[in-house]
Amino acid sequence: MTKKTRLLLLGVIVLQAACTETPIKPPATKKSSQVHTAKSAHIEAFHYKNEPVTVEEIPLPKPVVQTAPSISIVEPKPRPALPEAVQVLMTDALRNTKAGDLGSASVMLERALRISPRSAELTYQLATLRLKQSQPRLAEDLGKKAAFLAVDDRELKKRCWLLIVEARQLQGNLQGAKEAQLKVDSLQ
Repeated sequence: MTKKTRLLLLGVIVLQAACTETPIKPPATKKSSQVHTAKSAHIEAFHYKNEPVTVEEIPLPKPVVQTAPSISIVEPKPRPALPEAVQVLMTDALRNTKAGDLGSASVMLERALRISPRSAELTYQLATLRLKQSQPRLAEDLGKKAAFLAVDDRELKKRCWLLIVEARQLQGNLQGAKEAQLKVDSLQ
């Protein structure tokens, strides 16, 4: 057997080993002329002294069958209730807003947001408060964040985008207000 043939045979064995999930044992040498047949594959090799050698069966990798994932309609998960501390802070913020103390109300909502930072409703409430405090740029940013956090709540997203329309109008950004209004219309 030539050197090229041996290298080619070694390459085939290495390639087969790379494709299988189980490690391959080194080839066993048998001095009989009987060749094992297998369902998947077998390799015959000849020793350089022309003595027949049979390599143990090398299993081929199992074919991967890809099936389409089963799509099932899942009802949206109910939003988790806000912690009791957050509810108390929201109540206090509402009371302070009605009393005209917007500074205390914003402090209460900021505390509540530190407890529940991913709450879209809290973020929206703080955005409306910032709009009342004549801070339209901050209100717009908070409105965008609330719209982002309100993943499946179309009604809250709509309220957020309406707030953004108003904030952009107060900033004199009429083109931006029109774009935000288009977003509101697409949510209806």
